[in-house]
Amino acid sequence: FPVTIYIEEIIKNESYETMIDMPTPVTKDEPYTSESINELALAFSKAQGEYQQVGQNRQNPFFKSQYADLDAILSAVRPALSKYGLAFYQFTKLSTNGPTVLHTRIIHASGQWIESRSRIIPAKNDQQAYGSTLSYQRRYSAMTILGITASNDPSDDDGESVAQRPVQQSLGSTIKR
Repeated sequence: FPVTIYIEEIIKNESYETMIDMPTPVTKDEPYTSESINELALAFSKAQGEYQQVGQNRQNPFFKSQYADLDAILSAVRPALSKYGLAFYQFTKLSTNGPTVLHTRIIHASGQWIESRSRIIPAKNDQQAYGSTLSYQRRYSAMTILGITASNDPSDDDGESVAQRPVQQSLGSTIKR
């Protein structure tokens, strides 16, 4: 792998201080789709019409909320995907600039495919945080690429929880929430 060789050469020939300032090797991005997706798109649109409803089957005691775990999500869509020659899978890769990247892919029996990618950035540098972050990303990436939502999802507030809208007071002054 060229990046590994590049870093090994710097380690052999340079000081630690130089390594900190080393440039990130530039590589061409891999495509997010196969050259053509016409067969995949037709099959995928048919499959989406046959998805089962995804219900929330888990509790988050910290946030006092419910959510659909990855198994519930995939159980609701796998029969329809399979019926139309589609497979869903996820894998991780270490990117050239360091972070682990989750690849979420849908592939058709023709070989055509589409994928999404998201960086895995745990809050802490330990395996528990990594595993938790990966599980969360896998679930959300699956829902995104498959085009589904969990029914009655209270976290789907149309962005209201992060909106910074002014609020009118009765005397006409404006305050920020």
